[in-house]
Amino acid sequence: MIAVDKQKNLFDFALDVKEGRKNASDFVDLFINHYGTANNIENELQLYKSVFDLLSVGVRIQNKKNGIFTVNKAYSKLSGKEESEIVGENCKHFICPKFCSNGECALNLVFSSGKELMTDFIVHNNTGNRFMHYEAIPIINSDGEINYVFETYSDVTEQVNTRGELQETQNLYFNILTAISDAVFIIK
Repeated sequence: MIAVDKQKNLFDFALDVKEGRKNASDFVDLFINHYGTANNIENELQLYKSVFDLLSVGVRIQNKKNGIFTVNKAYSKLSGKEESEIVGENCKHFICPKFCSNGECALNLVFSSGKELMTDFIVHNNTGNRFMHYEAIPIINSDGEINYVFETYSDVTEQVNTRGELQETQNLYFNILTAISDAVFIIK
């Protein structure tokens, strides 16, 4: 098992990668320096895969050619496909937010701009219609190139539906109160 100080060191380094202070390839070097043998690395990768699968948000990691490198269980559930059906495929066959009138995809925008992207969109697939919150973060190597993009997908359908129900209730009360003279309606 990883020593606590090594875990903290790796966690801090991973945070630095996310925030752009360090490069992802340096993280891999640090990881290998800490754990050395293939056996130790395999055990640690199993641990990280287990944690990765426990996340409640869907995670997809893409390589530069839009091939899906890996996904977690939450992403598989959102897409309605098993991991084995997804990995290695082109992202356009799964959950893929489109932007602009020309249909440019979010992933291409992140690869071309090198900047993080955040947006909301609707997915229509075999799991039903869902509102998604999407974030994409480029993973930049020590040469300044983007080799991967880390994407998260959060199903916000319930929150959107709740907001819609709240708006309907406010409209109902507003209509009732506007029919009454000398009424005050406060929206908080």
